[in-house]
Amino acid sequence: MGLLINTSVIRTHLEPAVSVVVHDKMGLPSSAMNFDITNACLGFVNGMGLAATMIDSGQVD
Repeated sequence: MGLLINTSVIRTHLEPAVSVVVHDKMGLPSSAMNFDITNACLGFVNGMGLAATMIDSGQVD
């Protein structure tokens, strides 16, 4: 997996980003990109759109 986007609204802490913790617990390689999008209800839709664009452009597998 080359990309992990966390789109949850609730954050248990501000730093590090939740995606960093999930990335670590999943044992993903350091080459996998990860970040959070916290955009209320649209976060999931924004995350899917961004992931699709990144895959289509060849930035991630």
